[in-house]
Amino acid sequence: MALDASLDTGLQSQAIRVFTAVQIALPASGPYPAYTVNLIDGSGFVTFFVNGVSTTFSGSDDTFGTLGTISAVSEAVATEAPRVTVTIFPPTSAAVGQLNQPLYQGAPVKIWFGIVNETTGAVIGVPELLFSGRLDTAKTTAQTNARMVELDVASTFERMFVAQEGDRLTDRWHQSIHPGETGLRLNNDALQDPMWGAETQAAAVAVQNPSVILKWMYPNAGF
Repeated sequence: MALDASLDTGLQSQAIRVFTAVQIALPASGPYPAYTVNLIDGSGFVTFFVNGVSTTFSGSDDTFGTLGTISAVSEAVATEAPRVTVTIFPPTSAAVGQLNQPLYQGAPVKIWFGIVNETTGAVIGVPELLFSGRLDTAKTTAQTNARMVELDVASTFERMFVAQEGDRLTDRWHQSIHPGETGLRLNNDALQDPMWGAETQAAAVAVQNPSVILKWMYPNAGF
């Protein structure tokens, strides 16, 4: 897909600054309301249209801090979907805990590349959408002078590699279908997911000799 014409022309200019913008649309989860994180690398802010809405991205988010690194997109032909890792530096332990909410898995994540005019600060052309995926897992790393959360983001195409989808024997999943039914609350041994619609190995069938069955039913018949 070709770059936006204005963006392509702007890259040939002298007084420009390149930026990377990341948007993470976190859904409502427990005590936390829905929240959209809009960050750029470095400091300052940029504004451009996202899905027809003027959206401002800044170098620091009041809740989740600053953007660290963004890995290169990795993929393998026909074996896995593209993935990327986004690192965030949360300012508080509460923000770290919030980013690790299990219900945040699947939150939409988008990454753009763009340029701004150094003199006016205006975005030139239409930023290029580099990656659109879903939040998979979060990993927290604590060091002496730093604390960061690595967000593993998978492309939406990853669902094409899911040949079979199972239903977990967990209390949360069971009550999402049958509210108030707590039969699985103490279940700790569900190590495998039963697959719905999957081909399974046929159970062994014991075949008895008919004469044995008849002798058991009619012991005095003289068979």
